[in-house]
Amino acid sequence: MTTTTTTCSDVQDQLIDYRFGELDPPARRAVAAHLAECGACAVAYCRLDADVAGIGAALHEEPPAHVHAALKARVEAEFRPPLLRRVRAFLNRRIPVYQGALATAGVIAAVLLVTPSPPASPPLPASAPAVDLTAHDAPEVRELLDDYDASSVPALDPYLL
Repeated sequence: MTTTTTTCSDVQDQLIDYRFGELDPPARRAVAAHLAECGACAVAYCRLDADVAGIGAALHEEPPAHVHAALKARVEAEFRPPLLRRVRAFLNRRIPVYQGALATAGVIAAVLLVTPSPPASPPLPASAPAVDLTAHDAPEVRELLDDYDASSVPALDPYLL
């Protein structure tokens, strides 16, 4: 719009373009000069400016806190990495040596606490006969027991292999 306008109807048709800075410099100067002289057009421009500012404020209004929290939880749930990837990332992270030693000691302690102890063997009844290995009738067993040396590996029975 390159024509300069001086009538109120022409200026009011250009107020929106003037408000958003879409007029060329000569037309902008002509509208500004008319607004400085005409009170009715200046009031119309002020109303237009207030309406545009109100619409802009309404568009930029923040949602209530509960809506924001629900939206944030939904986005985190949807875009959160899978459990396996989070565990792998946790295990692959670099840690200082002293923390690694503490973590290892903690894991060992936890495993020892969680691992069940072997069940105690039930006591033998009083009527159970006592076993005496020295009185065994087989001479080869007695010979193995007499010649047993804990510092060397005993000969294995070829029939067991």
